[in-house]
Amino acid sequence: MKKNHFQFLLLMLSVVLLTSFTIQNFQEDWAVPAKYKNMENPTKASKDNLDIAKGKQQNL
Repeated sequence: MKKNHFQFLLLMLSVVLLTSFTIQNFQEDWAVPAKYKNMENPTKASKDNLDIAKGKQQNL
């Protein structure tokens, strides 16, 4: 019985370690293209727009 628990624990530990190393190596930095980096926001900042972005309800 203890042998089965040890094997299961070893298997789970191996899966966790393998997954963590795979995820860590999979992620890469994303370079923002210059077109989007220098793009202006077409929506002007106003109190109403900021309230909408924050999720505040407006009385219509």
